Amino acid sequence: MCSFNKNVKLIQESLHIKSPLVENLSCSEYSNGRPVYLKLDNNQPGGSFKIRGIGRSCQLAKEQGYDEIVCPSGGNAGVASAYAARMLNLKAIIVIFKITSEEIANKIEKEGAQVVRYGNRSDESIDHAKYLASDKTKRRKFIHPFDDPAVWEGNSSLIDEIYRDLNGVQPSLIVTCCGGGGLFCGIMKGLERYKWHSTGVLVMETTGSGSFKAMTENDYKPIKIVCDTLAKTLTSVIVCQEAANYASNPKFNVYSEVVTDLEAMEACLLIADHQRIMVELSCGTVLSALYKGIVSQILSSHPNLPDGPLVMIVCGGNDVKLKDMNEWKRLVDEAKGFNS
Repeated sequence: MCSFNKNVKLIQESLHIKSPLVENLSCSEYSNGRPVYLKLDNNQPGGSFKIRGIGRSCQLAKEQGYDEIVCPSGGNAGVASAYAARMLNLKAIIVIFKITSEEIANKIEKEGAQVVRYGNRSDESIDHAKYLASDKTKRRKFIHPFDDPAVWEGNSSLIDEIYRDLNGVQPSLIVTCCGGGGLFCGIMKGLERYKWHSTGVLVMETTGSGSFKAMTENDYKPIKIVCDTLAKTLTSVIVCQEAANYASNPKFNVYSEVVTDLEAMEACLLIADHQRIMVELSCGTVLSALYKGIVSQILSSHPNLPDGPLVMIVCGGNDVKLKDMNEWKRLVDEAKGFNS
């Protein structure tokens, strides 16, 4: 019998991998001639960028002597937390929405975590996870999926890798998406580290998940919204205060745009052709910025941005299957008047 212990190294440098940064020539026609690089965090353990920040937060929990973690999640944070807990020999309780798919729940359970369904909004699941973590008979650590300095620091490793892979060449624009703001804050921390303050950061959401957009239109004060989108992993009802702090900082060039669910679907179909990958709708918002001309417009109207390449954060995600892609194609073709 094989006696190999997959978890032999409990506290390691990081739980995430260095993901590829690849140039995509097919995308360059949408970027005013600038090179387009895809940061493929869909290749991360757990399927998304989430393992960067949440992995770091879980490592701290282990180092602080906790035995269990409790994390609320609409999907990807839960998968990342469950994976990190398994690697660190921690027990995990993941609080997901009542409407979270069985496929996501099964992925979390396969990592050895306990799944608890509660509520249908991010604030509800966060409150319930905090309640479960407050059990004084257990050594449980509450893991916030986005509003935590450890999460931001872990996510900033993404910029460290971009800096090295581009040999220090400063990007003109980085395109990302936003749920609660953890990825955005990590990107901004990384830009600060390398003094890339002039690099533009375009934050994408769907029209039904625009908590970041709502914040920018509310004098940069986070405000709760009602989410109505198929991009379920973007349905944080409010962004964290740190995201608002960065967005309102005049040292940076931060832009906010939204696209429809249908436009995100079409972008997911296009990148499947251009890069041979499947990504969920939250990531589709990032790619739709390129395909729908939003990136081109920003580059044309903001000549103060650096002359470097464009970087698209392909954040990944677990909420996509082949049958979803087929349904998105049907809906996109139907909207364009094509026969199915």
